[in-house]
Order: sequence, then C-alpha cells, then structure tokens
Amino acid sequence: MFSVGAQIKRTPGMGRPNIFAGFALAGPAMIGVMRAGDAVAGRWERHDGGDELLVLMAGRCTVTVRRSDGRQTVHDAGHGDVLLIPKGAADSFALQTPEVQVLFVTPREGNTTWSGATRPTAIR
Repeated sequence: MFSVGAQIKRTPGMGRPNIFAGFALAGPAMIGVMRAGDAVAGRWERHDGGDELLVLMAGRCTVTVRRSDGRQTVHDAGHGDVLLIPKGAADSFALQTPEVQVLFVTPREGNTTWSGATRPTAIR
C-alpha cells in the first residue's frame, strides 16, 4: 500500500512520472467505483485472473490480505491510499467509517467471493 499524496511529494518534477510498477492482468479487466457499507463485513474475495488495484476515494478501512502461502498482512487505509492485491491473494475489508468509496481495476474473470461462514463461489 502507498499514499498517493506521499508519491506526489516524491515525484521529481514535470514530465518525470513516478510509475506504479508490478501490476499484471492475464485478460480483460473491469474498472469501476464501488460504495461499500456494512455488507462487506466478513466477506472475502480472490482474483485468480490477475492483480487487483484499489484506490480509496473516501472513508477509512482495514484491509486484510491473505496470500496463497498463508502469509497475512493488515493495512489501515484511507482517502488517497492505493492497494495492489496480488493475483491469487484473498482480501477482506473491515470499515472504520460508515461507508468507503473505492476505485478498482480488477480481472473480469477468475474471481471468487465468500463470507467467513460459507465456501468460496465463483463470481459471474
């Protein structure tokens, strides 16, 4: 995760972009904005078709990322923060505000979602 504001401060000047590298998709992508409330609590998702890029536009949340090797990281995120969720890693949000707004770039295919109490199901 990184802060857009911090990246802008580190960018050397006009015409010299600071590139966010390492993003990879194997196929078509979906780009959109999502407003999420309490309904996301306890919900997990995984994207086997590529990485997922999330930009927090409003609100605050804690994002838990569980990689396929079992390693788990927790990130507190707020307005302007960007998260890159690696291909095959599961992620879950816990809101710190009543709502978050997220801009996302995510694979169109190979997505699975589940709650802590259910088994994973493919998203169509």
